[in-house]
Amino acid sequence: MATKVIEGFRRIAGFANVFGCLDCTQIRISTPHENEADYVNRKGFHNGDVNGILLGDSGYPLTKYLLTPYLTPRDPSEERSNSSLCRTRVVIEQTFGILKRKFQALHFGLRTIPDQAVTYVTACCILQNIGVERKDTMISSDSKDLNIAEPHVVATRSTMVFEG
Repeated sequence: MATKVIEGFRRIAGFANVFGCLDCTQIRISTPHENEADYVNRKGFHNGDVNGILLGDSGYPLTKYLLTPYLTPRDPSEERSNSSLCRTRVVIEQTFGILKRKFQALHFGLRTIPDQAVTYVTACCILQNIGVERKDTMISSDSKDLNIAEPHVVATRSTMVFEG
């Protein structure tokens, strides 16, 4: 399975040995009663972050295991690299879109405390995976290119991690 996913990512834009993408989406939550300021995002609403799995956008630091775009490309080679990276990592953005369309509460917001929000998002991820396993979900053309039915979602207690 891992070999198929790596090959699928390589076919998108030529990146070798990529096994996932990293991004973040925000899901509105009710104002928490404790540590309220910890949950206010840059847009001014309360949220819980959901992280995906390792190409990242420019909001992430370049590390040994995380490839991000050039902030100021200096030549056509760096511009092509940025273009390829963006075409490849769009899969994670589409995965978040699939979840938010399928489970509208994730799009409009959860009226609950942060710990309970994690439980709700985890349940949505589990239901998504059940649908993928039963083949009763729509298959996007991008997912077909990656040799996966639809992106599988892995959820943990502190963050939600999307594999695809």
